[in-house]
Amino acid sequence: MADLVAIAFAVHLLDKCLVNVRVTKGSVEIAARTRKGKVSHEAKSLGVIVAGHDVVFGQKIERAAVVSDAELGRKLAWRQGQLIYSGQPLTEVLADISRYTDIQIELADPGLRNLPVGGAFSVNQTDAIFAALENNFGVHAEWTDARHVRLTSAGDKETSGK
Repeated sequence: MADLVAIAFAVHLLDKCLVNVRVTKGSVEIAARTRKGKVSHEAKSLGVIVAGHDVVFGQKIERAAVVSDAELGRKLAWRQGQLIYSGQPLTEVLADISRYTDIQIELADPGLRNLPVGGAFSVNQTDAIFAALENNFGVHAEWTDARHVRLTSAGDKETSGK
């Protein structure tokens, strides 16, 4: 009888047809589909990723990093319904909110894209997430309807209100 090997990993599709793989246990082989025109061909192996590694790839490996257990825990907290940040840019936070909810978010102020955000949020409490952004990070959240929110700098709100 063959030995059973435990494997645990998470996969996210990113912008520009890139894939992010985080391995927490065991190892995972990653591969890119080769394409000619509109036809997909065989997968081309890009290598084997082992536990504690985070890789972003498309047709080739774009970036790879060894990730601490604490960072892996933070990045995988969504499994328990939590989003945890320690200085990640606002665009990453908004991408996560969009991934786990059906809320459409418009970031109207491009100057906020790289705003560092920290905190722990429950995935199913989006009102609390947007309230925290307003109260702690200088972001104004304006709900245009039940499923759409527009984010601007809180300074823009004060200026436009005068």
